[in-house]
Amino acid sequence: MIKIFFIYLILVQVFGDVIINLDLQYQCDCESLLYASECKMKKCEWTNDGKCTTIACEEHLDRNSCKSNLNCAWYQDKCSTFTQCSSYKVDSSIDCENLSSTCHWSTFNTCVDHEPSLTCQELQHLNCDVGKQGKCIEIQGICKEFTTCEDAAKNEALCKQASPACYSTFIDGNHYCPSIMTCKDQLQFGCVKAKNRINGYEYTVCEKESEEQCKNWDIATANLESCVTKTNYNYHWVDNECKKCEQSPPLAGFLISSFLIWILME
Repeated sequence: MIKIFFIYLILVQVFGDVIINLDLQYQCDCESLLYASECKMKKCEWTNDGKCTTIACEEHLDRNSCKSNLNCAWYQDKCSTFTQCSSYKVDSSIDCENLSSTCHWSTFNTCVDHEPSLTCQELQHLNCDVGKQGKCIEIQGICKEFTTCEDAAKNEALCKQASPACYSTFIDGNHYCPSIMTCKDQLQFGCVKAKNRINGYEYTVCEKESEEQCKNWDIATANLESCVTKTNYNYHWVDNECKKCEQSPPLAGFLISSFLIWILME
């Protein structure tokens, strides 16, 4: 009985909500899309013989379209084949991240091809800004990973950097930084998706149940268009169902399956 209860909890946690990742590596590639409408929505090309293909970098005319392809870079208002992050001369974290989703702004204010190598704790006597875990915060002289919105109540700039997981607001002249990491917190922000934590790219997909309530999206209600747009192309339409793309990193599913097997064998 206890085993069944644990399995139930796992299934509710993993399969009850639609969790998407805004990292491009989790998106369906053009070639896996089966319908012309979803192909065009993803800025791919639908051929005369009924296949979805990737568009050449030079044919993307805007930044968002260009960044939809990991092999392309948006630089000097043009889209071209991506080489490596350090090959481009950029002066800010925004320009660096606009190049490609694989580029990262380093602690030393340079655009690099890899994530920061130092943890927040190792940045103790350097610049407590961005570490291996993501955004860092200094609390009582200690540099650590920024995980709790309320810790930035006295730091408006840092709170705004943590959007959309946190919300910067003033009440009676005092600054507050409340967490808005669940769908029920998203009603006044459009009820589209809720970021699961400050660092990372995971979001829970939301939907409006009424004018007063925002809830987790029920994937069973999806159609072809909502399947791809609401999931940021993590899912696509197959056999009249909304299914996750096969190329999505399988580690989480593997670990969950292994844990379920372990419970059943005990």
